[in-house]
Amino acid sequence: MVSMDLKKVFEPKTMAVVGVSVTNPLNPGTVIFNKNHHEMQVKTIPVNLRGGSIEGKQIYPTVLDIPEEVDLAVIVVRADIVNSVLEDCGKAGIGGAIVISGGFAEMGNSGVEL
Repeated sequence: MVSMDLKKVFEPKTMAVVGVSVTNPLNPGTVIFNKNHHEMQVKTIPVNLRGGSIEGKQIYPTVLDIPEEVDLAVIVVRADIVNSVLEDCGKAGIGGAIVISGGFAEMGNSGVEL
């Protein structure tokens, strides 16, 4: 039997939020980033391909660009790019991931294939 340590998922010290937006404060990724950045004792790291900054923090283009160990990735992107983000999380050695995305089975056969 394989044993998994879920501490990095339930008690992360560092969390990458993939899918933040600098132009839309109501973007789900941005809301999750801000909530954790201001109210939780977890280091939040924003990620978006466009880069930039949010709340004075550098936005990294991908999780592979983050120069430190990340315990958890919260992935809030379109369904068609979730798989590539998850692959990057594996390559980066991220301890766990939570996917918050639409466009899978609820969108019909094309979503089921994803």
